[in-house]
Order: sequence, then structure tokens, then C-alpha cells
Amino acid sequence: MADPAQTRKSPITSFQLPPDGLLTTVLLFTVVPYGAFAPSPTSAAGSLASLLAPAQLLRSYVLSQKTFGYIWWIAIGLHGLESLYTLSLCVRHKVPFMVSLKYWLATVFIGFPVWMDLHRRIKSGKKAE
Repeated sequence: MADPAQTRKSPITSFQLPPDGLLTTVLLFTVVPYGAFAPSPTSAAGSLASLLAPAQLLRSYVLSQKTFGYIWWIAIGLHGLESLYTLSLCVRHKVPFMVSLKYWLATVFIGFPVWMDLHRRIKSGKKAE
């Protein structure tokens, strides 16, 4: 006799991008790299000083360029770990391959909001059974 856990269908059959967190992600993915990687006014790109003035203000009054760089690399590392967790959720709950791939990629780029929404959807799907 087959184990009921093995014959159950996955509660997740489609990809759904969570609306919460997208604004924060877009903001962080523009401000942090801009603050971390925009050249200084004394570099060869100094002719772009008017475009880079906000980055200079951020660096002088908020955080240094080095700190922005650290934040950037920490975020990349955390998103990598979060994406592995998302992948484990998808495998454990037998989410279809293409849907799993979409969730994995979304977690790589967006992070926390994606896997939290996936976790919530899995829990609500289990309660409905």
C-alpha cells in the first residue's frame, strides 16, 4: 500500500510573485550598488559628477563606500542561502520543476519576501487538505 504522503499532490502548482517586498527590493537593488560602485569624483568618470552627486552625498552623510560594498556582498550571500532554502522547500513539497525554478530565481534576486510567501502558501495548502 502506498504511503499517503507520497501520493499527495503539491499545494503549489503555479508561481506567484509576492507583492510585499518588491518596492523595498527595487529600492535596495538601486541604492546599495549605486552607493557601493559609483566612482568617486576624482576618478576618470569625474565628468559624470552631476549624476554621481547623490552617491557622494550618501557616502559622506550616511555610509562609506566600503560599507555599501559590505552590505552588497552580505546581501548576495544571504540571498544565496535563502535560495537554497527555497529550493529545499520546493523539492520537499514536490513543486513542479518550472515553478521551482521560478521560485529559486525570484529568491536569488528578491530574497526573503519570496520564500516567506512560498512557505505561507504551502502551509495554507496543507490546511485546506
